[in-house]
Amino acid sequence: MSVVYLSYAISLLKMTDPEEHIKQLRTRQENTDPSLLKALAGAINRLEKAFPEQWHFLMEFLQNADDCQSSSFSLELTEDRIQIYNDGRPFDYDDIESLCNVGHSSKAHSEKGEEYIGYLGVGFKSVFLISDNPRVNSGGYQFKFDKEHWDDPSQIPWQITPLWMNNSIPQIPKQYSTAFDIPISDAITSETFDKLVQELSAEHISDTTVLFLKNLETVKIHDRINNVSKTIEKELLETNSEYEIIRITVEQDGEKKTNKWLV
Repeated sequence: MSVVYLSYAISLLKMTDPEEHIKQLRTRQENTDPSLLKALAGAINRLEKAFPEQWHFLMEFLQNADDCQSSSFSLELTEDRIQIYNDGRPFDYDDIESLCNVGHSSKAHSEKGEEYIGYLGVGFKSVFLISDNPRVNSGGYQFKFDKEHWDDPSQIPWQITPLWMNNSIPQIPKQYSTAFDIPISDAITSETFDKLVQELSAEHISDTTVLFLKNLETVKIHDRINNVSKTIEKELLETNSEYEIIRITVEQDGEKKTNKWLV
């Protein structure tokens, strides 16, 4: 009976309203022993430094979209922010738990299985290399992580302490299901910003980006700084137990080019 009751209690917990869930997560962090919070904040800062470059998060977001069974991904780069959209499965209770934790995968306690590899627990942390207040809108959840909200952010793991948003919510275009709004921090150097722009530019994104992603078929890059847009589309032409033949079509500046790949 105790096991049944526990399972029932967990199922009820997962039915929590998104706003209430976010507030519960924030309260959970704020009520934790201060010394543990400080230690966790330090651990997250070290984790962020494990990512090799500030722009490494792009591949993390692509992998996340693929894990969420997205067929379409869009990134828009402007002078002060990066906006990312995908059309995959919207975030649920388990995903938010992973996003607001470290070293924790929703795969461990869900039925997503191999389709979902636990990106949210670690990969998302790379975004804090370039942003102090990323915002998320997915599956009824609308929240942010905000370094400036806290009087002393070194004393609290603000990167996993969500704040519910009633205003300035990232809008989701109708063809997508999840939106990330990532304001670029004023603290990064001009040299780092220039490198970030270069790495995220439409010119730099490889045409074969989608080749080894399982679900993503379309990747769109809108580089508003250099006024360049690029669309990469993947089409499976033939498959068997030994290989796949994939066609990659790239459209940029009104011109299209097509290549076939044997994988």
